[in-house]
Amino acid sequence: MIQDVQLHEEYFGGKKQKDARVLNSWEEDYEEDTPHVSAWGKVTAFIKRSKPGRRKMNGSAPNTGQNHSEDKKLEEYLNRENVELGSNTNSGLRAMCWNGIPPSLRPRCWRLLLGHLSTDVERREVDLARKRQEYLDYVSQYHGKEMDIEWMRNAVKVIKKDVPRTAPDIAFFQLPLVQECIERILVVWAQRHPASGYVQGMNDLVIPFMYVFSSEYIAESTLSKGKLKNVEAAAKDLPLDMIEADTYWCFSSLLSHIQDHYTDHQPGIQTKMTKIDQLLKQVDPLLYRHLSTNEVMSIQFVFRYINCLFVREFSLPLLVRFWDTFICEGDGFPDLFVYVAPPPFF
Repeated sequence: MIQDVQLHEEYFGGKKQKDARVLNSWEEDYEEDTPHVSAWGKVTAFIKRSKPGRRKMNGSAPNTGQNHSEDKKLEEYLNRENVELGSNTNSGLRAMCWNGIPPSLRPRCWRLLLGHLSTDVERREVDLARKRQEYLDYVSQYHGKEMDIEWMRNAVKVIKKDVPRTAPDIAFFQLPLVQECIERILVVWAQRHPASGYVQGMNDLVIPFMYVFSSEYIAESTLSKGKLKNVEAAAKDLPLDMIEADTYWCFSSLLSHIQDHYTDHQPGIQTKMTKIDQLLKQVDPLLYRHLSTNEVMSIQFVFRYINCLFVREFSLPLLVRFWDTFICEGDGFPDLFVYVAPPPFF
């Protein structure tokens, strides 16, 4: 799977170029044969716009005047009295962030794009404090209480098993205080969303938010690669109550677009796997026939991509760069994801 990183960097980082004839062929085929033209058009546009010198996959920019100017422009935009999110990815903050967000501005942008932070600068502090307190009230109401509903008791048992296994190779997520935060987030969410409850894989979706919001206080390199002793020292003064609350609300906002991934029989995931099969058949019929002949089903290698949104596939700096674009898509994110998931085949 690590080899996939280089291929994704070809698409999203601009270091290498895919053969233009192949891209044009794919684009022409899909304009004729797929109902998802808008999503496919965005992917090909993304590939073609990813020229050398544009923002790298980890969200950091090469040291050029152009990128410095773009980052400054984004920061000035965030400080406006009223930030326009944009109704689509062609305008407003969505358009400015779609190609990647500087790490220093990512926490603020994610909060805005996911509706956790008010677009009105005068209301931001008040609204943020209110939502953080609202989350604390939920914790008091739902966490650590005796459960009188069997499915919820079972969910809590699974959560308690899954949390210690979350990002086991990253020291930050093995800190007991951080694991307690993740447990509370998942228990509260499950209680407040009985249609799906807790489903394994949701614990992974908490990771990028905890990472991004903690990066306001701890260097990303320490969060993603630091040794346990260094991480413990750095995390000592973290405002984990605020990070936890912000993570909960943004996690909830993300799941609102893909809740059908986690209801009975996971119809959202089933639909996406069908679309990915159709996409593979169109783009690479020889590979499609080879897999079919050998009875290799997409569920064997695509399910985890979709269920965990690539969290288990890539390093955190690379992952959050993917998520910049997903979050900018809003309601269009599930369709776009179908076209991003297949690249390891190509």
